[in-house]
Amino acid sequence: MTYINQQPEILSLIASGENLPSIRAALAKVLSGQVAQLKVVMVASGTSLNAARVAAEHFPCPVEYYYPYDFTTYNNLASYDENTLFIFISQGGSSLSTYAALQHVKGKFKTLALVGDATKPIALEADAAIEFGCGLETVIYRTKGYTSSLLTLCSVAAELAGSGKLEPYQQQAQSLPSFMRSSEAFVETHLCEMSECSAWMVAGSGINNVTAVEGALKIIETIRVPSMAFDLEEFIHGAQNSIVDTTRVVVIENFDDQENKAFNLFRALRLIGIKAYLIAAKPHQELQEFILVRPEHLIDEVTAVIPLQHISFLVSQARGVDLTKPGLPKLSEHLAKSL
Repeated sequence: MTYINQQPEILSLIASGENLPSIRAALAKVLSGQVAQLKVVMVASGTSLNAARVAAEHFPCPVEYYYPYDFTTYNNLASYDENTLFIFISQGGSSLSTYAALQHVKGKFKTLALVGDATKPIALEADAAIEFGCGLETVIYRTKGYTSSLLTLCSVAAELAGSGKLEPYQQQAQSLPSFMRSSEAFVETHLCEMSECSAWMVAGSGINNVTAVEGALKIIETIRVPSMAFDLEEFIHGAQNSIVDTTRVVVIENFDDQENKAFNLFRALRLIGIKAYLIAAKPHQELQEFILVRPEHLIDEVTAVIPLQHISFLVSQARGVDLTKPGLPKLSEHLAKSL
């Protein structure tokens, strides 16, 4: 919860431009041509990949993104040239698979590391590194790491676009605390109902499908019950068959949802007795007690993920989960995750 609550301050700091000098210095080391000819390839996993997928929408050039193993195993690099920049994202800076992906291109193309700690191997191996400045998360279920890496990538995008203007991000960071209080209160109100769960589903469309993926990941890491993310349309084409009385569903409404698809899905679930909650883009008259309305922001995915972070922490604590201890501590003895 400490990490969740630190996010407005950290995002305000990033949006203030404090990191811009280091971003500019890093980009100067790895950019060889015109941005108009640039292609960016981002390699990351888990929360880092989710941040990359959201930030890609803000880049002024084509962006590809890959899981490290897929990239290393199936990409022969033949489609890239000197105008390709490879960005390797690792919050801990020691991800074994991301490090292997970096070695796959090292010496062939320019590499940039985006890390939580610039003293770690991935940062040291890359041609340049940017530290996104959220500090350590010793409890490893990334919260501030997600939003800070996302906003740092957006800062990189702004610099590549030639604007370097971060004022809209500053305004967003300043308005987050109020919504965070509403989000926490909403989850507290429904905590008893949410805690009696055997599985979770999170549904979102468009770019907020990534928010759903990130939210489902946080839930499965912390509450430690099965949790999956679905596109709104995909949700009603098979996934609904697995819903039982103890399934909990979160639906994310987009601001461009003219057909009210998200609300209609949420409403239908509630009317047939399924415990569903709507992270809404606008007020609705029906079922208001189960709807949390969020303000419109430049990076809506930052705002929309906050309630899912609150659900992850508050429900896990109500269920007695000790987040300082991994669920399968002996697994790392057989499968190495970090260098």
